[in-house]
Amino acid sequence: MRIGLLDKACAIKVHIWGGLGSQLYGAVAAWRIIERFPKRHVILTFHTSGLTRRTLEVEIAHHANISIKCVDDWKPNGIVNEIQPTDIMKQVKRIFLFSLKSVGRQIGFLATPNQDRDFQKIRPWVISLRGDYSRIRLKREELEKISVILGISTADAIQESETNSIALHFRSGDLLTHKTSSYINPRRISKIPNFGTEKLVSIYTDGDGNQVRSEFSTHLPNLKVVINTPKEVIIECFKAKQFVGTSSKLSLWISILRLSHGKSDTFLPHDLLPALKFNLDAEQSGNVKCY
Repeated sequence: MRIGLLDKACAIKVHIWGGLGSQLYGAVAAWRIIERFPKRHVILTFHTSGLTRRTLEVEIAHHANISIKCVDDWKPNGIVNEIQPTDIMKQVKRIFLFSLKSVGRQIGFLATPNQDRDFQKIRPWVISLRGDYSRIRLKREELEKISVILGISTADAIQESETNSIALHFRSGDLLTHKTSSYINPRRISKIPNFGTEKLVSIYTDGDGNQVRSEFSTHLPNLKVVINTPKEVIIECFKAKQFVGTSSKLSLWISILRLSHGKSDTFLPHDLLPALKFNLDAEQSGNVKCY
């Protein structure tokens, strides 16, 4: 879509970082801004920066007044543009930009919406949004749009995959290397009652298949490691009769979509329950099983 000069000048930039899970929240944020200010144009500004180079996984605009811009700001090994103590001009520039952003937030040119009430406080003259947008109650129509973007249909909710009755999403990637606080030990997953005792467990991961197989082989006697795109992971895990997620936004989105379609045989770590309660009402979120 071509944008005129006037549209560019009046456009609202919605900045997003991260993988598909974060990108979906960014799409919802853009839709809400369009709903709030229907005459404004929104530019979804996607940043590639992170521990690994991020890519835009799906077409998330889904609206005539939304366009997408990619900013390639990734640095190897998570390196950022560090300021050297001797570089006075860079320090002055950093302080100036920080002050400018602070003033921009106070005036209302910049906003950092993460919760529903934050979106309501956005001023009509806003020009930039920078948040994670994730602590919101998702509307039915927003979930329907997300399903369309991902290629999930009502038939998928009714017809479960025969070959993939148990699906586990294990976010490995950098976690096996860095062992961050969100890393879920396979032993913890194996303690889920009756999980993986007889049936085949398909483990969907973004990491090294052999390493993941080694991590789980002592806990799950019958497993298959599947490396797919994030979109394909969501679709296959959505179809499964039983789903077990780990501490990632992708697992959270899979659970959100499953529970909103009445697929209650869904497991999440206790750590993700507060996030789920933000996104779904008590009736839907109450059907998740925590471990």
